[in-house]
Amino acid sequence: MNIRQSFYTAARNLYVNKLRFAQVMLSLVIAVAAVIVICNTCRLMVQQVETSWTPDILSNIDVYIDTRVELDKRPTIENLDEIVKNNPDVLLGASPFITNHTMTGNVRYDNKYCKEAYFIGVNEKYADLEKVNVREGRFIQYMDCRREQNVCVVSGDIANKLMDGNAIGKTLNIWGINHTVIGVMEENSPDTTFNGLIYLPYTSAQKIIGDRIETGYQGEKYYVNRFQIKANGIENLGNVRTLLIDAMNELLGEKNWSLTFASYLTMKGDVKGFVISQAFYYMLVVFAVLIVGGVGIMNVMLASVQERTKEIGIRKAFGATNKDIQRQFMLESIITSLIGGLIGMIGGVILSFSIPWLVSDMTIGNSGMSYSTSYLEISLAAWPILLALGVSVGVGIIFGNYPAQQAAKLEIVDAINSD
Repeated sequence: MNIRQSFYTAARNLYVNKLRFAQVMLSLVIAVAAVIVICNTCRLMVQQVETSWTPDILSNIDVYIDTRVELDKRPTIENLDEIVKNNPDVLLGASPFITNHTMTGNVRYDNKYCKEAYFIGVNEKYADLEKVNVREGRFIQYMDCRREQNVCVVSGDIANKLMDGNAIGKTLNIWGINHTVIGVMEENSPDTTFNGLIYLPYTSAQKIIGDRIETGYQGEKYYVNRFQIKANGIENLGNVRTLLIDAMNELLGEKNWSLTFASYLTMKGDVKGFVISQAFYYMLVVFAVLIVGGVGIMNVMLASVQERTKEIGIRKAFGATNKDIQRQFMLESIITSLIGGLIGMIGGVILSFSIPWLVSDMTIGNSGMSYSTSYLEISLAAWPILLALGVSVGVGIIFGNYPAQQAAKLEIVDAINSD
């Protein structure tokens, strides 16, 4: 029997037992579609991280300078401004960064309520540091901070949700204090990838939060002082750290403070690592589903061998070789996995174009912050499709081999005389 005849016979047997094989194919369809969606989602998110975190953004640094509560000195923005002024070849600017992401909610306008909102207290330099673009109105200014003005700049989603897009001059109640909206950010501003963002003058934010105190490893109490600073290029990140250590030792004395230095370059790697680790986790789940599908194929094929023992004996009596029998059952297994793979491929391609809605908000690490992916440009890569289809066919070959060998080993007389 040639390959064409074997293919025809295999397809006919599958059609006769279509319900049985449809049940087997279901797990393959789900697994193949999931492989395509997961691979494309991971690829697009990593690509977005690579393109959005530009060298200019990567030179930004989150700095925590924790000082003992009994110390009579704390670093101020004026101290950092002085450091910047004296070292323009290393540093470009600094801003306070007053926030507490656990204090989400409590943002109201009239009877409307935004439970996902959070605020950051900054100064007038922050817009240049983080490339914040204001669509309407203006950003925080020096006198807003100096006079502790109750004003705010909101992200577009807050302006749209609470104030129907007309936010300038409106009064927003933030944690029980009324603030006048003076600006609305453009959607392409870097920080607007996080939902529900509000900027306040850092002096006003400090009044809301108060002093943030944490406990050290040995029970010491520390004030947390957080700043956003910008290095003069990525190559100066190490120099900035050294400069800050020397300046704080001079200002605060040794052993009275601790420094946490988080560059955006490191954060970029953390985000990419998180995305890739999540993709691997889900891929392991998918491969477990594929194995279940493969075991299903093997069980169905073994049952088919048992049911068609007499047919196998008759075919051998008419001259079919062991190779012909083995090839027939292998083709049935491969066709089953191939059809399941093709259906899953179509479903995966369709679902891949829905990625922005499927993963519209992705939580980053333990911060509780949602990273919006709704602006991703969808494009399909060929390798996830070929990978998924190849794995599906491979499952058919691996798990169909044993039943095919069992069918080929049947003796003619025993097979024909079987009940």
